[in-house]
Formats: sequence, structure tokens, C-alpha cells
Amino acid sequence: MRIMIFVDLKNFELSCTSVNEHYMLDYYKIPQFLFNLVNKKYDLNRYNPELIRAYAYSGEYTNSLMEQLKNFYGEDSKKYKEYLAKAKKQRKIESWFDTCDFFELRLKPLKIRDNEPRQKGVDVQLAVDLVSHAYQDNYDLAIVCSGDADLLESTNLVKNLGKKIIVVSKIGTGKEDKTNLAFVMKRYADSIIDLGKLTSKEFEEFTHLYKEYN
Repeated sequence: MRIMIFVDLKNFELSCTSVNEHYMLDYYKIPQFLFNLVNKKYDLNRYNPELIRAYAYSGEYTNSLMEQLKNFYGEDSKKYKEYLAKAKKQRKIESWFDTCDFFELRLKPLKIRDNEPRQKGVDVQLAVDLVSHAYQDNYDLAIVCSGDADLLESTNLVKNLGKKIIVVSKIGTGKEDKTNLAFVMKRYADSIIDLGKLTSKEFEEFTHLYKEYN
């Protein structure tokens, strides 16, 4: 059984931090963890599973975007400095991915909306890759780390091609418990793995804990 992984990084990170805000992702460990988690849960070893490759998707703080933010907020403003820190974090993440084997980071430029940078096109790129690889018959099972309802059509299309879809995200338990999994995705995916039900030991396989000191 050939397996490919598609990760919406923002969704995945929000899912993890909603469980524990002190979880920091070890990006290079994510594919192997997800591969092992799915193998164990669904007893896939009998099908000789093979991890083909993994993709991660995120928004990009481009130079032109940072220039727009600087002009709007001012170079010395607290808000601009916050975005500058996020841009530096993104570049650090990019450098981490340079060391990851068979795990590719795909960035889409963030767009300004309501004077704030917003992700645009990330889910579209994920959906395109999900469907494209299915048509090329590059995988039998896809692990999708996103709960966005925008992926519903591509999910159904991939299933109609005879592929299996497992969604990994956080499922909320009520109004006070935020979820990163759209209800329709819960209904239409072949199976769901709730990140909120992982044990601390399982989280330690692809994250590390940090603590900020005053």
C-alpha cells in the first residue's frame, strides 16, 4: 500500500496547540509519526505500506507583503514587529525543511485582507496535489492533515478514483472546545484521527515542549 501525506501546517499546528499551547512541532518528524500512527491504528503492515512522500503547505511572508505591512503600521509599531517575528519564524521553518528528506514545503504568498495577512490558495494547492497524485495513481491512501470544508470536493473525487482518505485533525467536543475539523469533512472522509485523543507520549514523537520564563 502506497501512502502520501498532505499537511496544512497552520491547521496542524493549531490542532496541536489547542491540545497544549506549549507543543512545538518538530517538522522533520511529522511524516514518520503520521505514517506509524496510521499503520498501527489500521493494522496496515499486512499490506506492506510504503511512504512515498509528504507535502506541507503554508502561507509565505514575502518581501512585498512585509513592505506593505511596514508602510501601513509603521516600522516601529508593535504590530509590525509581531509580523516581522512571524516572518523570521517562517524562514527558520523553511531552513528546517531543507534538511527533510521526501518532505516538501509548498508556500503560497499571504494576502492582505482587512489590513491583516491571510492565507490564500493553501487549501487549493493541497487539493490540486491531492487530486493530481490520485489521477497519476501515485498513492493508494492519503493522510490529510486539514479539516477545511474547501477540501470536500477533492476528497470525494479522490475517493471516487478508488483512493482512501484519512483526515488527521482536532475534533472539538462542544462550543467551548475549538475544533479544526469541519463537520462535513468528518462525515465524508473514510476515517478520522482526532489529535485531541493522542497521548502525551505520542505527542512527544513529533513535538517538543517549551516554556517561556519571565
